[in-house]
Amino acid sequence: MADNSSRVGTVELRFEGDQGGVTGWTLAGASGVDRELDGLPTTFGDFPDGEMAEGPPAHPNGATAIDHVVIQSPDVERTVAALEEIGLAERRRRVATEHSSPLLQVFFRTGEVIVELIGSPSKVGDGPAEFFGLAFTVADLEALGAAGEPVGEMKPAIQPGRSRRSVRTADIGVSVPLLFLSPQAA
Repeated sequence: MADNSSRVGTVELRFEGDQGGVTGWTLAGASGVDRELDGLPTTFGDFPDGEMAEGPPAHPNGATAIDHVVIQSPDVERTVAALEEIGLAERRRRVATEHSSPLLQVFFRTGEVIVELIGSPSKVGDGPAEFFGLAFTVADLEALGAAGEPVGEMKPAIQPGRSRRSVRTADIGVSVPLLFLSPQAA
C-alpha cells in the first residue's frame, strides 16, 4: 500500500493531487477495458497477491468497511445500462421521498461495496455520471461522535436496524460528502 493511501475493508483509497473529490475507481475482480464508464474514470484489475488475506489494519475512526459509493447521474437509465454492460446487476430500486424532491436510488453490489446510483426519477439531462460520496460502516457509531469528530447527530438509516451520522466535511476541508453507518443488523 502506498504512503498516500488508506485501506478500509477490502478497499484501498488513494489520495492524489489537489483535484478534490473522487477522481476514479478500480474494480478488482471484474474484467473490462479501462475507460470512462458513462463519465466515471474506470480501471479494471486484480487484488494484489496476498493483500486481502492479511485483513485490513484497524482504522483510527473505527471504520470497518466502505458500505457504499454514491454516483449521481443526470440520466439514471443510461448509467444503469453502462454498469450492467460491465456485469453489475441491479439489485434494488426505490424512490426516496424524504428529501425536498423525489430521488431515484438504484443499487448494485460489487463484492463488499454497494454502488448507489442517484438521480431524478422523472427528469433526464445531459452530461456524465459523477462520483458523489462515500459511506463507511463503523464499529461504534456513538463513540465516533464522542471522540469529537465533526459528525452530525445520530439518525435512523434507510436500512432497518441501522443508524447514520453525516460528516461536516467543510469543517475538515474534505470535498466529498461522507456518511458513517452502524454495522448491518444481524
